[in-house]
Amino acid sequence: MVCFALMAPPAALWLSARPRLPATSPLKAARALPIAAVVSTGGLPDLAYESARGEEGCGAAVIARLVGFSQPGRADVYADTSPAELGVGRDREVVINGEEEGISPPRNGAAYVAKMAANGADIRHVVLNDTGHVEPIAPGTAAWTRTVEAIEQLVR
Repeated sequence: MVCFALMAPPAALWLSARPRLPATSPLKAARALPIAAVVSTGGLPDLAYESARGEEGCGAAVIARLVGFSQPGRADVYADTSPAELGVGRDREVVINGEEEGISPPRNGAAYVAKMAANGADIRHVVLNDTGHVEPIAPGTAAWTRTVEAIEQLVR
């Protein structure tokens, strides 16, 4: 199955890594939905990296609400919420960022790809020229065409 999330790429990345959740995580499921490939368009695949950006992008407060608080048995809030911390395990992944993206600029995608490559992942990073946050999911734009091409390459 190829999962393409138009508005929630981090969720698609997280779902694809769900089998790698720590056994003690309350988010662990016995039968996780298998996802063989993910295309992330303007996503935030490394929530710790995103939080460290402060109020750029979605903002640290939003990330804190998403990941929750540290507590006994769950000291690392990113271990079961951030695709980057869940590690490699997805067979195929493409990260797409718009060159003029303000929410998730290309440096976010590049940092994630480098972090995952250091752990053995082979993730393709595509930076679309003259493109912001919305164009890759807006039918009729050149960026949409490139996004569709990335999806088609994954399903071949």
